[in-house]
Amino acid sequence: MCLPEQEAGRASGFSVASLPLSQLLEAVAPQDNRYEITFVEADGARLARHGAARGQGLYVARRPIDLPGAVVELKVDDTLGRPGLLPNVTTALVLSLSIALAVVVVLLLRDMRRRSAAEQALAESLAFRKAMEDSLNTGLRARDLDGRITYVNPAFCSMVGFSAPQLLGSGGLLGAQPPYWPPERVEEYSRRQSTRQLAPPPAAAGTAPPIAEERTTPDEQEPPTPPLAEGLPATLQGFETVFMRANGERFPVMIYEAPLVDGLGQQTGWMSAVLDVSERQRNEEVARQQQERLQATARLATMGEMASLLSHELNQPLAAIASYASGCQNLLAEPDTHTVPLLREAVTRMGEQAERAGRVIKSVHDFVRRREQQRESIAVQVLLEGVLPLVRLQARKSGTRVEVHEHPAGLKVQVDRTMLEQVLLNLTRNGIQAMERETPLPDRVLRLHVRALPNGRVQFEVQDRGPGIAPEVAERLFTPFFTTRADGMGLGLSLCRTVVEQHGGTLEHESPAGDGLARGCRFRFTVPRAGDTSGSAQATND
Repeated sequence: MCLPEQEAGRASGFSVASLPLSQLLEAVAPQDNRYEITFVEADGARLARHGAARGQGLYVARRPIDLPGAVVELKVDDTLGRPGLLPNVTTALVLSLSIALAVVVVLLLRDMRRRSAAEQALAESLAFRKAMEDSLNTGLRARDLDGRITYVNPAFCSMVGFSAPQLLGSGGLLGAQPPYWPPERVEEYSRRQSTRQLAPPPAAAGTAPPIAEERTTPDEQEPPTPPLAEGLPATLQGFETVFMRANGERFPVMIYEAPLVDGLGQQTGWMSAVLDVSERQRNEEVARQQQERLQATARLATMGEMASLLSHELNQPLAAIASYASGCQNLLAEPDTHTVPLLREAVTRMGEQAERAGRVIKSVHDFVRRREQQRESIAVQVLLEGVLPLVRLQARKSGTRVEVHEHPAGLKVQVDRTMLEQVLLNLTRNGIQAMERETPLPDRVLRLHVRALPNGRVQFEVQDRGPGIAPEVAERLFTPFFTTRADGMGLGLSLCRTVVEQHGGTLEHESPAGDGLARGCRFRFTVPRAGDTSGSAQATND
């Protein structure tokens, strides 16, 4: 440094001072020796340096110093090495928040896609359910716990003839009565609904009794609640009642109810499936009438085929009566001391023969006139006694022996007596007719076995010694109007199978084996057992 000096206002000379840069740096530099401080000339030559360690060249600061006659640069170099992944807390926090934000955005996008998919699936499910409900022929009706209608489907509206706005909100204690209630049953239905409303609230979903205000019973008392099935509420059992259409027509319906449960498991009401059974009842009535006509036709056809047998059977007592009457006339023409005993004997014989003819006519009359279609408990012996007289008519004509076996004795069955007699008569007559041509007279034996089965049923078996049934005939044996006889109608076996199936059994046939018979056929079927009067067997109800 060169500084002018003055004395009395005039220049007297110059003062020149030299400042070592190294000492200057030591005087002003920090004492931690973390930095390397240097003075560098413009050409890069290092003029002075301060610091125990050399800088790493990573964090460098430069500052030019303009001195008269020279340009010097002050360079500060940090001695620390390369920093870690996060050079400072701020950067780490920003980076962490950025990563978290990115993750949240990804999760939100994923959740939005899932939500969108769930909403689309729900919309499709609702559309599918709506289309399914609209296409059903079964009426659907939802009611809350107060009995008010909250939902009806188009099928229910079409069934009763009222629109949905006319039905929604009706019912309950305070609401208007449903328009499909018949006026003559409004008081009864309302009283039952009030009784249901006063009952204690349900303790758990699925256990409350349904508000079956329309349930009809023979008397005025509330029907008993059926027991709960395993895992199923009793409300799944249907009940039949009567509704009214908008035009005033009454029609029967079958109602099945199940509880409505919300997402919390609480019961909120009842869902009812309503079926119009008026058409079914009409069809059942028509089928019943047709079945009765078919049965009557089959019975008349059976009696028509037996007309010749009846005439043959009645000819014998009538001829005997005529002979005894002629003998009586002869005795009266020539009276003597022996006339009275002979007349008495002749008249007695005439009475016996007349009684015999009367029994034959009465058995036929009872068989034709008996038309009751109901199940009754009847002893097997009584059942056989109603059929065997007619069976023996044909058996005596063809020379067939009839053997009856019942084990144990005193069996009772729960059957429709008239129809079961028809089955036994058809099967025994078929067996007798099967032995008329090819079976030798000594071998013509018809066996009727009745035995109790362990499953609470009674088995009837009719066995003959005829030629058996050909395979091609067996395939069509139970087809209506199929017959192998020229004078047959083909209704006998078809009717037999129908009657047996109505009693819960099956009609089977097979050729016997292992009993010493060379040929023949067996027909067997089962019916419910009503009781047993034998000492060794226990009574069983089917």
